[in-house]
Amino acid sequence: MDAAVAAIFRQRSGRDGSPWVTVRLRQAGWRVSKNTVAASMRRQALAARPKRRRKNTTRPGKGQGPGVLEF
Repeated sequence: MDAAVAAIFRQRSGRDGSPWVTVRLRQAGWRVSKNTVAASMRRQALAARPKRRRKNTTRPGKGQGPGVLEF
């Protein structure tokens, strides 16, 4: 099973965690639980890449807002 988990994990470039790998294994006909897949991934040191976070560039209260003009 470890080989199947590793293959599915690499198919999606390491983006899926144990819940999604479990879904894909079940679609392929395996009868496994999420915890079993998580343990397999832990043994193999497979960790999903975290989602990229956007950096907020607008800071409320800093500078002058639109519509405020000085004469």
